[in-house]
Amino acid sequence: MTQRITTIEANLLRMRPGVLAHGVNMQGKFGKGLALEIRRRMPAVYEDYMKAYTAGQLTLGHVVFTQLPNDVHVASIVTQQYYGKDPKTRFMLPSALCTGLSRTITYGRRRNLHVYMPQIGAGLGHVPWEETEQHLIETIGENLKYVTVCVLPPAGI
Repeated sequence: MTQRITTIEANLLRMRPGVLAHGVNMQGKFGKGLALEIRRRMPAVYEDYMKAYTAGQLTLGHVVFTQLPNDVHVASIVTQQYYGKDPKTRFMLPSALCTGLSRTITYGRRRNLHVYMPQIGAGLGHVPWEETEQHLIETIGENLKYVTVCVLPPAGI
């Protein structure tokens, strides 16, 4: 039987308590997709990301953690050096996601919190989720039991 990451139909932004993980770029841009929605709903996450950007800390695999009220933590994982619209360009790097997600799992376990994430890179990162999932399984393995992928229901956010 092929190993899979636990996937549920749920809005990531409503998962409580937990660590909500999402992918970001190194360019100080937080203006599309889930990152934009997080910026709107949780401005402290964007503020922490910009502090890390200004300090030159945004490298591939780095994670910017933000603690919010009600035992909600957000992990902004740097998975892309660049961003763009060219559908032929793969912006998300699965190896950076693996590094950052491993750090996020450790962060969550130290706080007794589960990690929730979308299919990072499958949209604006232009990498098929099946490929990313396989890379995560091969790299992170058993520790993926601390991770649940949230896929939006048809009604959306």
